[in-house]
Amino acid sequence: AGERWTLWLIVAACSLPLAIITYGSVYSRYMIDDYCARVLVSKTGWLNFVVNFYTGWMGTFSAWSLHAIIPSAQTLALAIIPSVLAGFGLLYATVKALLGQLAPAVKHSALLSLAGASLFFAVFLTSLPSLHQSLFWYAAAAHYMVPSLLAPLVLLLILKAKSAWISVALFVLCFMLAGFNFGFTLAQLVALSAFVVATLRHARLRTLLFVSLLGAMLGTAVMILAPGNAVRDEYTRTLFKVRADAVGAAIDSLLSAIGMFAQIAHDKPLKVAVALGLPALFAYYYGAAFSRKGLWLIAVITLASLCVAASFFPIFYVNTEFFSGRTLTTSVWVVFLSLIALGYVIGVLMRGDKPLLGYMPRRSQIVAVVLALGFALDSTPFALRAVQRQAALAAAWDERDAYLRSLSGSTEIVRVRSFNGAFDLPDLVDDPNYTTNACIAAYYNLKTILPDDQPPFVP
Repeated sequence: AGERWTLWLIVAACSLPLAIITYGSVYSRYMIDDYCARVLVSKTGWLNFVVNFYTGWMGTFSAWSLHAIIPSAQTLALAIIPSVLAGFGLLYATVKALLGQLAPAVKHSALLSLAGASLFFAVFLTSLPSLHQSLFWYAAAAHYMVPSLLAPLVLLLILKAKSAWISVALFVLCFMLAGFNFGFTLAQLVALSAFVVATLRHARLRTLLFVSLLGAMLGTAVMILAPGNAVRDEYTRTLFKVRADAVGAAIDSLLSAIGMFAQIAHDKPLKVAVALGLPALFAYYYGAAFSRKGLWLIAVITLASLCVAASFFPIFYVNTEFFSGRTLTTSVWVVFLSLIALGYVIGVLMRGDKPLLGYMPRRSQIVAVVLALGFALDSTPFALRAVQRQAALAAAWDERDAYLRSLSGSTEIVRVRSFNGAFDLPDLVDDPNYTTNACIAAYYNLKTILPDDQPPFVP
């Protein structure tokens, strides 16, 4: 009974910031690309929208396919909240399937899986550099958040594989995952390649992983060969000094990956302690032993560093001047996934040759509860502040939206308050031909729109 209460307290502590953030999605509104996406989809239809962006802007075909299914501004939550819940459900199912392999005799496997899923999802979302860009902005969520939510499905299908059709599903899934953003794609290729090498002696796993890798490679090729990439590259050259130095970018990416682990440990020590400590406690008392533990420790650290470096590489290859919060979504996801895996390995290492206890003593239960409650006390204020800021912008957005709708069809110059700089994103500027101005004007059927004399509203 004590273990069950401990697990429920961990679930409750991790679920509190998760519930606040998920609820905060009701305050999502259109920003930047969303305006033009809505106009273009209305005019051209879903397929033409995807094709036009693939040929005229960038090759991230999966993200454009998703972005083209864009709800109205006030109903974005109908897309975001189910996506978050589905992602959490996939994570729970994957953790449960993984526990069946790592600790088949563990008690309360469903509750333990719920605690593990809640822990990872909570530390991930509350550690994002910009929750607003990564989750609440629909266009960015389609590019950066969705592949992270879908990634556990790859492992789940592999663990549950009982049919030849699973290979087809893995091929298609990894093909689609490769089409969301270049950073995630490279991290996926690195991870799958490493797993293929690690399972060379296991025919079933090797086959499934190799098929997954082939799907990811084909998706990468489709994305890289997109005609629109040249257009995006030319636009980038007008903003930044393009680097195009693969060796230099690879070195900087690896150094930045190591630096990111160090920075997160410095800036978020409690989250790191939770991500390492709770899995270590579980592994110490419940985790099945495995051979060559030291090699596993090195493998987790090496693969994590390489995957984070791979997620950085596209940024450093293009330029070294601009990092937006949303581009670090995959990196943060990999960091905390690797910390949890590292914690598990450390727990098994600490147990050494001692027999498996199979239950958690009272003192360890208290440590687990203290860590979880500490996380809740640290992360809940962050979640509340993020949602309050998003709600403030939504209220101002709704007011501006109502006013601009009343002026639809006007041929005069319309001036309204700008949100330029809110969540580090552009909005209306003094140039009527600027992309955001043009998109907002088209969305409201206006000839010209400019910011008024008030300072931009930045919550």
